[in-house]
Amino acid sequence: MTEFEVRQKSVKWIEQFAGAKQGSSGHKKIIDTFNSYKGFTRYKMTMSDPWCGATASAAMYAVGQVELFPCYECSCGAMITKAKAAKIWVENDAYIPKTGDKVLYDWDDNGKGDNKGDPEHVGTVVSVKDGYITVIEGNMGAGYVGYRKLAVNGRYIRGFITPNFKKLATPEKPTLDKKGYKKGDKTIGVLAFKELLLLAYKQKLVTVKVDENKIFGNGTEKTVNQLLKKWNYKQTGIAGEKFIKKLKAQLK
Repeated sequence: MTEFEVRQKSVKWIEQFAGAKQGSSGHKKIIDTFNSYKGFTRYKMTMSDPWCGATASAAMYAVGQVELFPCYECSCGAMITKAKAAKIWVENDAYIPKTGDKVLYDWDDNGKGDNKGDPEHVGTVVSVKDGYITVIEGNMGAGYVGYRKLAVNGRYIRGFITPNFKKLATPEKPTLDKKGYKKGDKTIGVLAFKELLLLAYKQKLVTVKVDENKIFGNGTEKTVNQLLKKWNYKQTGIAGEKFIKKLKAQLK
């Protein structure tokens, strides 16, 4: 799983409740999830409490990433204190966050310099594009799960919590060939290439026997990916010069 996929998990968990209002079943699910984490016993959330911090924290617990979030809290101020202690707090308002990061707000920000006031709200970053940050938040406005769009280095930003999502990511496998034979190709060259795959099948290098024709179909793609996986490469379904060279070496 790539770092980006890891980062998306908590965002997607919150997004399932988009539009959920205070007192709704969605709101209750968020509160129940927050309270179910036995690692936090300082306070038990109720349905009448402000729930932005609970939403951001519950999402990390629900997707199995609470170890990355040692600032699990229902209080924004306490969340910052814990994030600083864990060295995952970014004080710079102009920081450009990534998906999954948490942004803290101070509604008393005068817009001048680096705001260091008391935080009142927190949300989870969905994406950053064209100088704007899209955030999803619990307890937004009159009390619902919704999206906010704000400018990078915009007013009211108190700072950011940046969990080490890379810790849970697995290194992406390299690509063997970017160009080559691929699904849909119909040439004499494909026919010749498939003869190599037939030999590979006979030598038990693969478990799929491809058709003896010049079409790069589903079976051929499956066979190619089977070899790419065996060689620890990304399964792109593409057989180029490097693939053929490697296959010939193994057939010998």
